[in-house]
Amino acid sequence: MASGSPIWYKYDMGNEAQFVRCIKQLEFLVRKSMSYDSWQKRTKYAVSECPTCGESFEYVKPETHHHPQTLFDIVEGVLQKHIDLNNLDDYTDFDICQEIMDLHFHKKVMYIVLCKHCHEKYHDNVPDIIECIDECQIKQIQKIKEFYGKEIDGTADKKTN
Repeated sequence: MASGSPIWYKYDMGNEAQFVRCIKQLEFLVRKSMSYDSWQKRTKYAVSECPTCGESFEYVKPETHHHPQTLFDIVEGVLQKHIDLNNLDDYTDFDICQEIMDLHFHKKVMYIVLCKHCHEKYHDNVPDIIECIDECQIKQIQKIKEFYGKEIDGTADKKTN
């Protein structure tokens, strides 16, 4: 948390409770944005099954889970950066949310796509799921890279003799 207690909107950044409320409000705005909805949909294109239980996303709902940093952590980092740079007054809440979404769209945010049931188990601190997430995330990232790295071989690109 920042020293110097800047006031941003109605939040006193030197007050721990107000600082946390500000982060939660920004997190809420990000989650409700059309950009966030679009990003979440994109995260699910390359993945067809839950990496922890193997259930097909054809039959269960996929959910994007920020890991190892939570969305709260990401928002806090962006907000703290601007406090440290002493330029928070130059930014609106929209600007901060846009910066957070830019991190998402530029692949600077780690995540894993889980089925709804495993996602709930993770947040309920089920040990088996928690242990599995790091290992599964590495494998899923590789699948996603392969999916988006495929060369498209279309007949329009081929030379004909």
